Amino acid sequence: MKRLRAGSASITASAAPRPPPIAGKLDTGRLFNGITLHSSVETTPGSDASTERADPESYVLDLKLNARVPTPNRTLEELAKITPRLPELLPGLAAMAGPESVSPLFTELYNTKIRMLRENLVRLDLLLSRHNFFDCQTVLQLQNPQRHRKALLLQADMDVDADGSDGDRMPIGTGAPTNFKPFTSFKWAKKTAAPNPYLAGTEERLKRAEDESAAKTTSSDRKRDLRNAITQLRAEVATLKKFSFLIGTTDPYIVIPGAFTHGHDAAKTGDYALVIFGDGIYPAIVGDIGPNDKVGEASFRIAKQINPQATPYNRPVSDLKVTYLIFPGTADPQFGPITIHATASEGGQVESVSMTYQSHKIDVPAEGLRDLKNADIASLHVTAAFSDPAKPWLLLSMNSWDPKYMKIPGRPATISFVVDNGEVVRRAIMWSTDSGSYHDDKTFKSHATQ
Repeated sequence: MKRLRAGSASITASAAPRPPPIAGKLDTGRLFNGITLHSSVETTPGSDASTERADPESYVLDLKLNARVPTPNRTLEELAKITPRLPELLPGLAAMAGPESVSPLFTELYNTKIRMLRENLVRLDLLLSRHNFFDCQTVLQLQNPQRHRKALLLQADMDVDADGSDGDRMPIGTGAPTNFKPFTSFKWAKKTAAPNPYLAGTEERLKRAEDESAAKTTSSDRKRDLRNAITQLRAEVATLKKFSFLIGTTDPYIVIPGAFTHGHDAAKTGDYALVIFGDGIYPAIVGDIGPNDKVGEASFRIAKQINPQATPYNRPVSDLKVTYLIFPGTADPQFGPITIHATASEGGQVESVSMTYQSHKIDVPAEGLRDLKNADIASLHVTAAFSDPAKPWLLLSMNSWDPKYMKIPGRPATISFVVDNGEVVRRAIMWSTDSGSYHDDKTFKSHATQ
């Protein structure tokens, strides 16, 4: 038997097969991951060597980790010691920050850290480093006294998240640093057929795992491990084919612990956020969910803006001088793609224009299409405003090469349709001449946005 003491608790573990001896030179202190190490060897007289070898209590290593749990900052004065310009940058903070505003998430965070220390004490290589144990200065739950809008304020350092990929926007990968994942928690359905740049590599790893699993020479233990890996890789392939994700190098987002996303008024992926460092304020969203025992992480995009020397392996800010302000419940609904369908006759007359949005189908009325000879359907695009998701306001526009309106060679007219509350309410044709610009409007139905 082997006995280890963790704090005041004793942990008794069953005897296990003897591990292989540690070969080569090893600095024992390096195992402790930045933890201050006080070591000593104490001896007492014993019996003969054969007797002592058989007694598990004759050769014992006692492990005891002493850690001070920090107290959170509570007042504006304490917050300003970390970010001196915070009262100036957020003038309304004084009315919201106080001793009662400390969030239970701070205690939950450090309880999780302590639990992880206890669970990993026999695996010194897995212990939280000193840096990551003391990575959060405070967590405050704020509420505007007039508008009652809530916000979550964190003060921490900043690690770098370089994850994510999106074949629709960036068909070439941005590299794969250690621990890179081509996914982020914030995702949406792909809008094009362009493959994810990391799909081929994931499919290749899947094929190698399947081939090894099928080989007769593969052991049963290895096959069991491979089955788990194959299940995971198949899920990753399906996800990469179906979704797009944020890109750490190009998108401004932050990472929060998974525990911060549970409960009433909790932050969620997509919620708007601000990152405050020095005298700069950087807009962001909650883009990824991280482990429950660490705080303080932002995308590579934000990290480079704060410190050009930042890399996926080099923090932009190591001190606890970054303020993260998250606004729960502000995430925009993910509406999905807008599909435009248009047809034209061989003579160039536009015959139909329709738009499918979620479960809605909107048709441009025939009277709005009569003048659209030689319209360039390929130039059709849409601008949308979603003040009310159920009643989007949209503007459909395309170019027209109709000689009736194209008065300057090479300069087409622009045709626009205003869609409000699911109906086309106005059509506008705008063209230019040597003497100025003109337009021809036709209103089908008045709408509230005018």
